[in-house]
Amino acid sequence: MKHQPTLTKFTLFAALAMMPLSIMSQNLAMQPTDSSDAAKSETISTKKSGIKKKKERKEYSEMIADDSYLIENAINIEPGTLHTITSCTSFRSPTKDMACGITQETSFNGGRQVISYSLPYSFLDSNSIRGNGDVAITFRHQLTTEKDWAVVSPRFTAFLPTGDHSKGMGSGSAGFQFNLPVTKRLSEYFLATFNSGFTFVPRAMGEDADGQTVRRSLVSYNLGGSLVWRAHRNFHPMIEYAENFGSEINELGNVSRYNEHVVSPGIGLAWKFKYLRVSPGFAVPISFRDGEFRTGYLFYFAFEHVLRKHKHVVIAADDRGDK
Repeated sequence: MKHQPTLTKFTLFAALAMMPLSIMSQNLAMQPTDSSDAAKSETISTKKSGIKKKKERKEYSEMIADDSYLIENAINIEPGTLHTITSCTSFRSPTKDMACGITQETSFNGGRQVISYSLPYSFLDSNSIRGNGDVAITFRHQLTTEKDWAVVSPRFTAFLPTGDHSKGMGSGSAGFQFNLPVTKRLSEYFLATFNSGFTFVPRAMGEDADGQTVRRSLVSYNLGGSLVWRAHRNFHPMIEYAENFGSEINELGNVSRYNEHVVSPGIGLAWKFKYLRVSPGFAVPISFRDGEFRTGYLFYFAFEHVLRKHKHVVIAADDRGDK
């Protein structure tokens, strides 16, 4: 069955324009490290059945903060900083479309909570249609830290119906999204992240076969993961995989389901100064859906600077010269 063009574009580009939500709060680079680049261990005393036992926990060299683009890292930014993220994703088939977005976030309560907003803007049908999408407001709480087995930070996002659904820029309804990112440092050179979540839009707008406006409830589920390789302190290749079990309003005005897979190899770069970090990046997302695939391009740029002095907020230049 042929999909309704307007809602098909919204379904795809709403996720891409909100891409900063998936890459928010990634700040491994700001974690304090010692002068040595080799992995070190510290002794941790634990008590069990009244007997003290010693357990070794490794500390690793820093990673580039913005280390994945489709998958959300679970590590929050440090307090007293402002993280600004911009990204654009472009596909050239079946039409030339580009979805862009800007996100700004900051943390509080010692860095355990993060709030942010995201503003999407899209160029569809070879730039014949353009406009802003649905604004997103996000809250995230980091439950665990790097001292635990893994970092876990559940995130809740509210979508405001600010985009024009008739142009494919929005759903025409408020909605919300929940995502659960889990991040673990596997070794000195590798970091892995897993995501799972869902999106619910209770009164999405569409059209039936007679051109009449209809409203339907749409639910989508997402799974994904990423693996980042610390090839160099300022250069990190990565591979990401995202799967979306989505729903949309078809040309008959009914809800139809689809399944989309995205594989995205990419690279992340970083230049760090005392109170500023600049992080450009590039990826090639390959989308598989309904027996067809298409290749796109993702361009990413972020910078993070200190708003107020904090005893742990120093973005070190990292002059160790390691490779």
